Amino acid sequence: DNVDIDFNGLNAMAGLTFDTGFTADYWLNFTNGDAGSNIFSNAAVLRANGPARNFGGNNLDYGAYNGGAKASGNDPVNYDGTRADIQDGFAPQIFCEVGPRTAGLPYLSGGTNPDPQPNKILVTVDNRNVAGVTSGDANALAAAAVTTGIEYRIDLAELGWDGTSCIKIAGFINNGGHNFLSNQVIGGLPVGTTNLGGPAGVNFANIAGDQFIQVGPCGAACPWQADGCYADYDNNGGIDGDDVIAFFADWDNGLECADADAANGVDGDDVIIFFGAWDAGGVGFAGCE
Repeated sequence: DNVDIDFNGLNAMAGLTFDTGFTADYWLNFTNGDAGSNIFSNAAVLRANGPARNFGGNNLDYGAYNGGAKASGNDPVNYDGTRADIQDGFAPQIFCEVGPRTAGLPYLSGGTNPDPQPNKILVTVDNRNVAGVTSGDANALAAAAVTTGIEYRIDLAELGWDGTSCIKIAGFINNGGHNFLSNQVIGGLPVGTTNLGGPAGVNFANIAGDQFIQVGPCGAACPWQADGCYADYDNNGGIDGDDVIAFFADWDNGLECADADAANGVDGDDVIIFFGAWDAGGVGFAGCE
């Protein structure tokens, strides 16, 4: 019961099950048709309990789309159109040509229809890499050397990022009706895996490995860990007042990087350890001598 977008292609994937640890909350798709002369993209916000609806059961979430001829200003596709259907409560489905979250949130909070805002979502493709692209197994080394393909740029507020969580991305190539999945999947499939077929029968949790990737702050090292010197908290090569500011910014927010004593909690003991390292100019601490 997601929004109707791309000729209801999103709902054609009903029943698809993702890996444990992956919960989809935003959907994007891309079509490179007509020998590459036209490119189109669709987007929608996904919610754990289905789309937001009004008292009459009609959608308050948007199905978003944009694109057209590359030669007519659609390279990249920029979700900067003028359509944003009024949420009058009577239309079963509403559509827009801008970022679906950007269009939807003001209405859901009682606001008014926003002006179209460009650069929330941009997408393009460089499809020149066709040599060796067949229906058989890929050569892993050749595939890893490819530097062209589809590229998205998404405003993080439009994506709904909370500013701290790891961003997880699942993806795959399917057919035009979205009711048949290929064996080309982000994160990879075991060698020899054939096309996956109908989405309702696909459970990525039952396939070896993760069929998604992670980007952003996914257990990344804290800044100070780059040189191993806790006193140089901002890792700028010196120990000064900026390190104190950087430390307390993390400490006030309870961030793991400020857990100086590695006690799985941020408390006063961490302040003592940090200032011990800072007062000593890093002498005696790993990486600071």
